[in-house]
Amino acid sequence: MAETRRKSEIRNPMTESEWPAVWQFGFRISSFLRISDFGFRIYPTLLGTALLLASFTPARTFAQAAIPDRPEKLSYPPLVYEPPEPAKFRVTLKSGPVAYVVPDRELPLVNIVVYAHTGSYLEPAGKEGLADLTGYLLARGGTKSKTAEDLEERLAFLAAQLNSGIGESQGSVSLNLLAKDLDEGLGILREVLTAPRFQDDKIALRKQQLLQAMKQRNDESSAIEVRERGFLAFGEKFWANHHSTQQSIEGITRADLEAFHHAWFHPANFVVAVSGELRQVFSNLLSNSLDAIDHQGSIRMRISTRDGYARVTVADNGQGIEAGVRNRIFEPLFTTKGTVGTGLGLWVSKQLIDKHHGRISVHSRTAGPRRGTTISIKLPLLGKGS
Repeated sequence: MAETRRKSEIRNPMTESEWPAVWQFGFRISSFLRISDFGFRIYPTLLGTALLLASFTPARTFAQAAIPDRPEKLSYPPLVYEPPEPAKFRVTLKSGPVAYVVPDRELPLVNIVVYAHTGSYLEPAGKEGLADLTGYLLARGGTKSKTAEDLEERLAFLAAQLNSGIGESQGSVSLNLLAKDLDEGLGILREVLTAPRFQDDKIALRKQQLLQAMKQRNDESSAIEVRERGFLAFGEKFWANHHSTQQSIEGITRADLEAFHHAWFHPANFVVAVSGELRQVFSNLLSNSLDAIDHQGSIRMRISTRDGYARVTVADNGQGIEAGVRNRIFEPLFTTKGTVGTGLGLWVSKQLIDKHHGRISVHSRTAGPRRGTTISIKLPLLGKGS
């Protein structure tokens, strides 16, 4: 055995610790070799990995060299941003609301916000907290056709977000959902705005939450200082200094909520903002035609181009539209379908067509052989380079 060991040492006169520390690309060459009775052997896997990493070394070195050594040496391209002109998207509707409709196709989502001219400054004396309670329960207290639990479950199924609130000088109801669910979402939004339930158990729960928060509002000295500063600056009779109390919260009834809602949540008091994926025009027109015809009815759609314009006509031989109703079909929240209709489909369609400098017209007859409704749309074609 001793003789065998001596022969092995003669074949491998250097031990591993005696190998020269040769480095290349950050690796020691000896790391890929091992000693055996037959001399050096190579670890092919490790060697291949090292060569692959070494091939990336120049790119890494170049990237490091491109980074300045001081923050003040960093340079950025100029930011060019031109805010949109509100006048291009602003439409005043016949029933009073001002609407802003802006298509945005970046995501398949639609965001709708309905602002109301209201606020806590309109609360009657002794009912401080009424605006906050009303605004909170609009989206969380159910509607005429849905309990609060049913509404919450349906919104979760649609992956939609419905929120509402009333501050000092403004109220709002907002809805965010997928564009494919817009029709159903508009129906929910319409009912929230026009027929909130104000469910009794939700009223009691919100009152309890407000009273609990009231017990904590003196925990921070800064909150006390803000209230006292308001008293010194504007006096105790100023509306912003009318803070809710336990007596005012407990004295609010469901009838108070309904009265406040009825007084301030109506179309003439709204400003509507809509943005998102709004390819709804033809979907709305075809949907209305399907509702108007019976089992033997028909729908015809024609598309043509002439003189730089695209013309689209949707015609049905359904029951027609009465003259008195025809003048209102493009008003928001106006519908002849009861709780099934949203009253917003044709309104949104008209806003989109107006925004693209187009026109929409309606011709309808309720009797005779030519009974039915024809809706015509005229849109300018895009020129070269547009």
